[in-house]
Amino acid sequence: MTSIKIQTLGIGAIRLSFDELICVVDAFIDDVHKLDPFDENDIDIIFITHDDGDHFSSKKVADNVKKTNAIVIGPPSITFPLLINENLPSENLKVFYHPKRFEGIKTIVKGIPISIYNTKHFLDHYPVHISFLLKINEKKIYITGDSNEITKEDPKLKNLDLIIFNFVNLEKNLSEISVIKDLIKDFSPKKILINHILNCDWTFNPTELKKEIEIQNLDNVIILENNSEILEL
Repeated sequence: MTSIKIQTLGIGAIRLSFDELICVVDAFIDDVHKLDPFDENDIDIIFITHDDGDHFSSKKVADNVKKTNAIVIGPPSITFPLLINENLPSENLKVFYHPKRFEGIKTIVKGIPISIYNTKHFLDHYPVHISFLLKINEKKIYITGDSNEITKEDPKLKNLDLIIFNFVNLEKNLSEISVIKDLIKDFSPKKILINHILNCDWTFNPTELKKEIEIQNLDNVIILENNSEILEL
């Protein structure tokens, strides 16, 4: 088993590579928002948390699937744009959404055990949002997407190897770092990777947030300041 290499690509986008597999999360977005270029080849799984434009472009997802034959995993709101508007082959799309909040749906894709949770977007006007728990090489990684919700009722979400946390605060109020402290207290993860701060001028500046995390002595909280930096698990 190889290590898991993780990159934050900008906004909510993530790239994970391991064992000759490559997964991305929310990495194909509309033209209003910009990511720095990244390697779009050989992608095996495309995860989508919700259909907001800074997380999802049906055309760019479908164009990538044509090249890579990737499997797309996401909520029901991506179904019509992909299947009808873009003619994505149905065998490349897996849609999951439990009607009850926090009830995880389990599946296995490309050998990866995945639990998919119905979670609330931090802005109420996006009603359909999901978060992912991945088990990769015995490492458990939880990807929040644009949700601050993690259920305390599911023991699988305690003592995680990594939480990838989209930390968006429109007021850019550094006192909100208490949210991260609560995550540490409630879930005891080994590491927290802060996401949704690159190429994203409507939330914290990565350098300023990193300084504050250092001042607060939050040693297990990580910020990658560009998309070429890699966190290795």
